Amino acid sequence: MNILVNRWLKIFISIFFIGLLIFIMRNNLGNLWNCLKQTNLSYFLLAVTLFLFIVLILSIRLKRIMEIQGISLPLSNIVYLSLIGLFFNNLLPTSVAGDFVKAYYTARYTNKVLESYTSIVVDRLLGIFAFIIIAIIALILADKNIKTPLVTNSILLLVSFSLLLIFLITNDFFSKKFSKFLEKIGLLELTKTFQLFLKTIDKYKNNLKVIFFALYTSIISQIISVFIIFSLAKGLSINISLWLIFLTLPIITAVSMLPSLNGLGIRESAYVFLLGNYLGKEKALAISILWLGILLCVSILGGFVYLFRDSLLTKRNDR
Repeated sequence: MNILVNRWLKIFISIFFIGLLIFIMRNNLGNLWNCLKQTNLSYFLLAVTLFLFIVLILSIRLKRIMEIQGISLPLSNIVYLSLIGLFFNNLLPTSVAGDFVKAYYTARYTNKVLESYTSIVVDRLLGIFAFIIIAIIALILADKNIKTPLVTNSILLLVSFSLLLIFLITNDFFSKKFSKFLEKIGLLELTKTFQLFLKTIDKYKNNLKVIFFALYTSIISQIISVFIIFSLAKGLSINISLWLIFLTLPIITAVSMLPSLNGLGIRESAYVFLLGNYLGKEKALAISILWLGILLCVSILGGFVYLFRDSLLTKRNDR
C-alpha cells in the first residue's frame, strides 16, 4: 500500500509542476516552440555523446568503489547496469530507483548483498561531495553579476545540507547512538543490518587513494555536465556563461532528487526559476527540454540493455 501511495505521490508532484510550468509559460509557448525548432542537431548529438562519456566515467568510479568491498565486475557489466538504472529512473513510472536496480543486479551477480548496496550508497555520497566542491569553487570565482541572492543562498543551503548528511552517515558517535536507538525500540534485525553496513563503510577509511580517485572522476563528470548544458545552449543559439552553469547545475541536480518521476517537472521548473532571469523563460525551458531529450535517448538504450540482460549480465556461478 505504501509503495502504491509513494508511486502516485511522485506522479502527482511531477504533473503538478508540469502544469505549473504550462501556466507560467502560457503566453510564451509559441516562442518556446520557435526556439526548439532552431535546435542544431550536431550540438545535440555532441551533448548525447558527452552524456554517454559520463556514464563510462561514473562506471569506472563505481568499479573502483566496488573493488574495496571485494566485488569484481567487468567494466562492461557496470556500464550495462548504469544504463539499466537510467532506464528504470526515466522511462518506468515505478518506485524502483535506478540505484536500487544497480545494487540488486550486482548482488545477484556476486552474491554480496550488503556490499553491493553499500557500494552504491558510497558512490552516491561521493557524487554529492563533488557537487559541493564544484558549487563552492563556482561561488568563489563567478562574476558578481551572476551571484544573485537566490543563487548564492541556494548553494549555501545545498552545501550545508550535503555536509550535514555526510557527517551523520560517517560520524561514529552518531552512528552508535542511532544503532542503540534502533535496538531500544525493538528493531533488532535492522540494528544488525545497520551495524554490518557501518563495518562495510569502515573499509573505505583505509582506502583514501580510491576515495580521492572517485572524487576526481566525480568532479570531471560534473564539469562535462556543464559542457553538455553549454552545448545544448549553443545548439539553440543561446549565449550563456559557463560560470552561470557551474553555479546553477548543482542546485538543479539536487532539486531533481526530490520525490517525483526522476525530477520530471521539478527539474524543468528549476531551470526556468534559476536561469529564466538571465536567458528568458522560454530559452531556459528549451534547454531543460533538450536535457530531458538526452535522458530519454540514453534511457531507451538502457531499455534495450535490460531486454537482453540475461545474456549481457551472466551470473558468476554460471561461468
